[in-house]
Amino acid sequence: MKKGQLKLVGLRSKIFALCIFLEVVTVILFTTLGGLLLKEISKSSKEFGQEQQDTVRQTSGESMDHLVSSFLISYAISESEISNYSFYHVVDSVYLLAIQVQEIVNDPDNYGYKPVELPSRSNAGTPSAQLLYANEAAASDEKLNAMVSKLGNLQEQMIASVETNGVLKDIAIGLPGGATILCDASADMRFDEKGKIMDFDPTRRPWYQAAVENESMCFTDVTTDFYTGNSEISVGIPVYHNGQLMAVCCGSISLDTIENTVEQAHVGDNGFSCIINNEGRILFSNRKDGTMGLSNEADLRESDNAALADLVSDALSGNVDFRKLTIDDEPVCVTYAPLYTMGWTQLMIVPQDELDAPTQRLLDELDSVAVRSQQQQQDTIKRATIFMLILLLIMVGVAVVMSLLFSDRLVRPINSMTKRVQTISGEDMIFEVEDTYKTGDEIQILANAFHDMSEKTVKYINEITHITAEKERIDTELNMATNIQMGMVPGDMKKQKGFRIKGSMTPAKEVGGDFYDYFMIEDDHLAFMMADVSGKGVPAALFMAISKATIKSRAMTGGKPAEIFSSAQELISESNKEDLFVTVWLAIVDLKSGHMEYCSAGHEYPGIKRAGGRYEWLMDEDKDNNIALAMLPGFNFTGYEMDLKPGDRVFLYTDGVPEAINTADEQFGMDRTLDALNEVADDEDEDVLLNVWNRVSEYIGDEPQFDDTTMLSFTYLGPDDEGIERRVPWMTFSTSNSDLLYSCCIKNVKIFATRVKTNGVKFGKKVSADFLIMIFFGGIYGTRDKNLGK
Repeated sequence: MKKGQLKLVGLRSKIFALCIFLEVVTVILFTTLGGLLLKEISKSSKEFGQEQQDTVRQTSGESMDHLVSSFLISYAISESEISNYSFYHVVDSVYLLAIQVQEIVNDPDNYGYKPVELPSRSNAGTPSAQLLYANEAAASDEKLNAMVSKLGNLQEQMIASVETNGVLKDIAIGLPGGATILCDASADMRFDEKGKIMDFDPTRRPWYQAAVENESMCFTDVTTDFYTGNSEISVGIPVYHNGQLMAVCCGSISLDTIENTVEQAHVGDNGFSCIINNEGRILFSNRKDGTMGLSNEADLRESDNAALADLVSDALSGNVDFRKLTIDDEPVCVTYAPLYTMGWTQLMIVPQDELDAPTQRLLDELDSVAVRSQQQQQDTIKRATIFMLILLLIMVGVAVVMSLLFSDRLVRPINSMTKRVQTISGEDMIFEVEDTYKTGDEIQILANAFHDMSEKTVKYINEITHITAEKERIDTELNMATNIQMGMVPGDMKKQKGFRIKGSMTPAKEVGGDFYDYFMIEDDHLAFMMADVSGKGVPAALFMAISKATIKSRAMTGGKPAEIFSSAQELISESNKEDLFVTVWLAIVDLKSGHMEYCSAGHEYPGIKRAGGRYEWLMDEDKDNNIALAMLPGFNFTGYEMDLKPGDRVFLYTDGVPEAINTADEQFGMDRTLDALNEVADDEDEDVLLNVWNRVSEYIGDEPQFDDTTMLSFTYLGPDDEGIERRVPWMTFSTSNSDLLYSCCIKNVKIFATRVKTNGVKFGKKVSADFLIMIFFGGIYGTRDKNLGK
């Protein structure tokens, strides 16, 4: 060996030199890559933090706006219902009085004479009936006084109305001849300064004139009481006999009652409420001045503020909404809801800045949190950089020491470890850490890592085996659930005559939320229905089963479809913890007469085909009358009816048919559905369902089925047994009517019942019997016949 030449001898020296070389290269690379990585992390952190901050601000602002609008709409509806309640009960009392007056003027011989007393100061403060005349000629008119004595039989009813109705100030019957029967608690106000009873001409009062002019129930604007001068609003209802005006019934509500309701209806510190009549004028408001103040008597629908004019027009159309606009140079938020009884609307107005204040505070706090978060991230990166440098120095020192002290022990454990790893297979999967590998350095760490990896591998294999078995079990249970659900579909009713019916159901998942059913009620009535539960999968299927059983059980007890819905939804809502709802269309057909009663709880319009004709959509008179079941407990549903002829057909379906989408994200639609029906209009029910399904399948192509697809076709063939007793559908009352019947006056029930006939009631002119029953039991007035008995 030449002088000065260094010769490395042995594996230990080679390993040491190699370790030092690799460590130096590693440190250089790690330092370079670590610096670049930390720089990139810092940059990305800032960008991500800013993006996250912007997203949170936008999302939070939108969420707050949605919560505020939802709250204000709910509050506006609640306040409008409170205001509407006052007018509704006044109308209720006056309508009942008008019914009784109509009975007396139609058949006066059926009633005795009961005089009405003149006003007496002793009755002050106590509701009493008082007889008032327009002049001395009216007081001496024998024919007029005879009619007054006949109508005197209603004194007790009028007194009871004033005593029990919390908002009714007075109630009266005005006769064209100049006599008035007035009931209130202010009998002492009927006298002038000399103690003489003042003349009172009903024909000169606004409520009398408005009712006669409109020939129907009519509300007055704000007027003054004849005796006290206090502000009030009155409702008048004319009563006719053989086309001749016989009387006008009136009821009044004090303006103070309405103003108190409006005063209490406000949101925030500066929010206020107002009521606008059907002429677009402000009747009541918390404010006196300004565009929305009482001093403004203009029609707001013609306001120069286009946004306000559009809002008032929409509100008076009976809509409910939330809008932002500017009134009197102030940004405001306005919610509105209708007062159905009068055709008015109530507005809730809140300054925009008052609603935005909580949102702005939230957004400011989010900005502050985001800034602190970004600062914390920067501090963390700095600490990580320092820690990385320290770790590198430690690694270099450890590498040098370990290379010098343990390089000779490195080869043996590695070789042993390699052989053991090569033998791992089958059931011998665990790598055990033997004493040979416990070197206290990276060799032992590597051995421990092999040990952990082998244990995790075995664990993963066991988990995969368990997951596979669990998936098979779930698939089996879903298949069973599918079989159970399909088993709930009704079978063919081949033994029944007089009709054909066929249904089909194809869930979008293993189980779905659609269902249909048909079953006999007694021997001569067939019920069939179609429903769609919100949501899909197992939750919807469970809710479907509950809804189907509840509706069917209730239907078997009798009653009209609307009554069945009203009762069934109370039971369904009790266990509806997930806030699901179900749309339903239910019909009950008298197989002998072909008379069909039906009701839609927010469901799709059915198809109807008359014998020999083509399909068309069976539209409700007002679909907005009804909502889906379980959405609003206590809601009273509206039913409809029609007569079917032999050969007539009804087609039901769920929204999975018209809302099926193709690859272009376009819906199948109602028009294509109608075309598919009319292609096979005269074929069998099975062919109708099959043709609709084929057309939908062709339309969507390769697009997966988005929603459950359920259909049903019913064909009426005509009466099968002439011996079946014909029944009048509306005369069949179920136990669900008990609350209404119990709340009515028994005396009035007897009087009214004698007038009801199968083809209507003779009440000045013929009107539908179900409408008279609706009026008598406090239903929705004015929806069918505007003139009572005209």
